[in-house]
Amino acid sequence: MATNTEERAELRKLKKLEKQEQGHGQWWKQFLCILLLASVIFMNLCMGSKHKESIIGITRCSVWYWLIQLVFVVECCIVTFFAVKWNNEEQKLKQKYNINFLPKDIRYEGRSLRVLLTLGFFGGWVSGALGLGGASIYNPGLLSLKVNPRVSGATSMYLVLYTTLNATIVNLMYLSLNLRYGVWLSFWSAIGSVIGLYLTDAYVKKSGKQSIFVWILVVVFIIAAIVGPIFGGLDVAS
Repeated sequence: MATNTEERAELRKLKKLEKQEQGHGQWWKQFLCILLLASVIFMNLCMGSKHKESIIGITRCSVWYWLIQLVFVVECCIVTFFAVKWNNEEQKLKQKYNINFLPKDIRYEGRSLRVLLTLGFFGGWVSGALGLGGASIYNPGLLSLKVNPRVSGATSMYLVLYTTLNATIVNLMYLSLNLRYGVWLSFWSAIGSVIGLYLTDAYVKKSGKQSIFVWILVVVFIIAAIVGPIFGGLDVAS
């Protein structure tokens, strides 16, 4: 009797999950992303920068300066733990009843999970420390896990969206954002992204190979890693 009750509960949960995955209504997952976005914006405003003072008067490199960062890192670890746990439970449920599950889906366990966590860490580190797009890490990593190029591209852009929102909102609040330049750059970036995804999908369908895009991203990453510090150094010198 208990087994039947448990099975009915699982089927109700699975039906709800199946309905959510037909669109973008997985609001608790969106909430976690928005929560971390709000936290990193608050952290940046509290810490201030070389050109802007902290909104609460914290001195750079003081105890409170580092403590705020430590709290944010702990928050990220906690959110990551529960996000992996919940996604793993959902995936096992879909696998058990063979609904919305494919054998090639990325598993939230073992090697796949380690790769995903490594991608998240290094993608965030590269984006924050070097000023490069995290997609230069996410995209080739997801492709190496046999993710469809269209899916990996869309996922990478979704992840980078939060990094971009953080920088945009912080600079907007500091009144240091050139809106006209930002809109112009965003317009052409959007067009380039759509064209790039279309060509990528067409090439993979025709050739069945994905490795060329990994090498293209490697070249772009190397160029950005060289050019970024040079112009950053010139900006500091001026």
